[in-house]
Amino acid sequence: MSTGRKRKAVGELLNAAPNYVPFRNPKLKRVHYTITDSVGSTTSSTVVSRVPVPVATYNVPVQRGSRPESNDVKITPSCNEKKRTQNGELLDDFGDHFDELGKLLLDAEADEETALMCACGSGMKRNTKCYDCIEYPAACKDCFVQAHLHNPFHWAEVWDDESGFFVRHDISKLGHVIQLGHNGMACKSPVGVRLVTVVHGNGVHSTRLSFCGCREMPPYKIRQLMHARLFPATTKDPHTMFTISMLKEFQLHNLEYKKAAYDYLGALRRLSDNSFTADIPNPYSAFLRVDSSTELIQYFATGLPAIFWSGARHVQSLGSTLIQIAQGHPLI
Repeated sequence: MSTGRKRKAVGELLNAAPNYVPFRNPKLKRVHYTITDSVGSTTSSTVVSRVPVPVATYNVPVQRGSRPESNDVKITPSCNEKKRTQNGELLDDFGDHFDELGKLLLDAEADEETALMCACGSGMKRNTKCYDCIEYPAACKDCFVQAHLHNPFHWAEVWDDESGFFVRHDISKLGHVIQLGHNGMACKSPVGVRLVTVVHGNGVHSTRLSFCGCREMPPYKIRQLMHARLFPATTKDPHTMFTISMLKEFQLHNLEYKKAAYDYLGALRRLSDNSFTADIPNPYSAFLRVDSSTELIQYFATGLPAIFWSGARHVQSLGSTLIQIAQGHPLI
């Protein structure tokens, strides 16, 4: 081989070495070569890869005349090869509206109509709103109560002139007492007006409740509570109760991702007041007693006969009473 052809082959070998460095499990090999010309012979060596073709194709910037080691090569994919993720596209969609959306969220924390008089003619200001309803207009306290006779567990957001913001209250703070036995209407002979704790899907409510005394005396409290879809924590003079919808919701949370009762009730207490959660009643111990009768609650939803109840032995005192109710009065 002539001297010119040898020099050309060596040059191609030197140029190819840095460009064909493999990216997966590199295996290097030292190659010795000799250049012979009219002056004499020169022997040298270089390090090349045994694999001539790279595993992945990337643009590796290499300065001409340099031979970097394969471990020092930093692989940087080109911008055109980067794939956009779905989250990135969604963020770009909202990116131009962050300021606008933030302003709209803050607008709901105040209402200019709170300084106006209510249209009902009562002479009271429209200082009460409901965020649980859709587009509920600001109204006076009496109008709020009348509009929520069948939704007594919606939170009343009452405007505080001194503080300058809405304060969350239960409907009992507006002077309302939940009446059982009359579909939310007043009773001629209410019995046992009391302060109770009701756990709903939107929080823990300390509210006032009374039983109907005009149809039966003494009132059958368990039956009236169950007709109102309130599950009592005990059959003996109950003061804590759970809505059926809340119990079903917990069942689904526990079924889907093993949500613990303690964590679920902690979230409900924070829904009631996220700033002073310690002031909210903690119905955890009462909920454990009710949760032990999950099979019984499922019976009310499915209509299975009592022979299929499994776990009724854990709620004998509560089950015996509710079985008598279910036999003559379908509850769901």
